[in-house]
Amino acid sequence: MPELSGRILVLTDKDKDTANRLATAIGEEFVSMRGKTAPDSVSFDEAVSTAAAFNGSPVVMADPADKAGGGAPSDNTTILRRRIERDVQDAAAVTVTALRRDCRQSFGPTQVPLGDCAAIRVGGLQVVLITNRTQASGLELFRNLGIEPQGRKLLVVKSTNHFMARSGVSWFEIGTGPRAPGPCHLAFQTETRPRPMDAKVIYVLTRMGR
Repeated sequence: MPELSGRILVLTDKDKDTANRLATAIGEEFVSMRGKTAPDSVSFDEAVSTAAAFNGSPVVMADPADKAGGGAPSDNTTILRRRIERDVQDAAAVTVTALRRDCRQSFGPTQVPLGDCAAIRVGGLQVVLITNRTQASGLELFRNLGIEPQGRKLLVVKSTNHFMARSGVSWFEIGTGPRAPGPCHLAFQTETRPRPMDAKVIYVLTRMGR
């Protein structure tokens, strides 16, 4: 599926051979960056232990594998389940602690609609539920429901790096994903080879100028 990969476009003055050479060279450089630009991810247990040992707060545990901004449904509860299993604090008891309609969160100068929101308590954990599928980008996500994020030791968000961009707030971010880290590990039902995720695959597309 070449359409799903990155693309290198080279424009020349009716010089197809030069365009081919440049596109291939740049494409090879682009492919050589695989595995070097992605942030480090750790296991859930390692992430929680690192968060507990960190001298400061809040700690943000990112769940990039299930973030809406990447096309995921944002409904995976693996991290929540592991937190419940690890803490074992009357996990069967669920209490609604706050409800609010038509909430929003900031994304730079933009207000992102969250829809109706709820906060529930599961044992010793507080969980924020939103109606609209969108990733965490603003502190209002918590504050809408009376939860002050800066007063918490650990925050888990379905986002990658938007919280790092919040001015005036110091975040320590841990990347962890309940799903396989990368499309190469997913069990596709229908696919053709080669595919963009395979090693050393380069698609060269050149167009002659008129």
